[in-house]
Amino acid sequence: MKSSIERLAALRAIMRTQSIGGFLVPRSDEHLGEYVPPSAERLAWLTGFTGSAGMAIVLADRAAVFTDGRYTLQLEQQTDGNAFERRHLVEEPPAQWLVEAAPGVRIGYDPMLMSADAVARFAEAGSTMVALAANPLDAAWVDRPAPPMAPAVPHEVRYAGKDSADKRSDVAATLRAARQDAAVITDPASIAWLLNIRGGDVDFTPFALGFLLLRDDGSASLFMEPAKVGETVRRWLGNDVSVQSRTGLAAALAGLRDKRVRVDEAGSPAWFGQQLRDAGATVVDAADPCAGPKARK
Repeated sequence: MKSSIERLAALRAIMRTQSIGGFLVPRSDEHLGEYVPPSAERLAWLTGFTGSAGMAIVLADRAAVFTDGRYTLQLEQQTDGNAFERRHLVEEPPAQWLVEAAPGVRIGYDPMLMSADAVARFAEAGSTMVALAANPLDAAWVDRPAPPMAPAVPHEVRYAGKDSADKRSDVAATLRAARQDAAVITDPASIAWLLNIRGGDVDFTPFALGFLLLRDDGSASLFMEPAKVGETVRRWLGNDVSVQSRTGLAAALAGLRDKRVRVDEAGSPAWFGQQLRDAGATVVDAADPCAGPKARK
């Protein structure tokens, strides 16, 4: 097993090829979740720290790992002090630490792992932020586990309380009332609620990980590896919900030119807003449209 120092060296070598002087490694995955599958344990792979809240910042000549007061002792026990400075997430905000440690340096980040709001905090503090097309840590992590492939399963209406088509119709009405053509939904809990499906991609949480594009007519595109969505679930979803590989996301967003698309910029990866704006869509920053309805009991 490589040491943290060796892993840092491998990461820095790839960073140099991307012309960046720093890189952010958040705890979150592509759904900005607190609990992540093994393939998304990037912070743990790099630093050894397995707490549920944290971030690492890697510069050319120094690196720091941040967490809050719950994990102070764990951080000391799990990380190598020769490789990482240990910092308090609240008392020393990473954005402020970074601009003082590396003024004027190009700082790379994976836009699938950070929200637009999170990126803005670093930019507003004075850092030069660079969205990367490829995550350098993923390239350094040569034995990274495969993404989870647990099958999605139906969640019966007797437990869900309402048919998925009715839920989609209700949320679509909300979009029409706000003059929004579509909504991007990235929260696995919202997708589970809206489509009445469950899965096993994350330990102790019944999520089938994927992304959803909901249109104002109630139809939807589910971006989830097709092998996870068997015939039983496809029939359960119905003809108004198409299933595509995640590789089709960029093309689907590019097709929304001149459309008004709702995105929760605080709770979704920054990548979605960036892709939509590049495509010529109007991004409407608003809360996940499922958040309110799924909270009602």
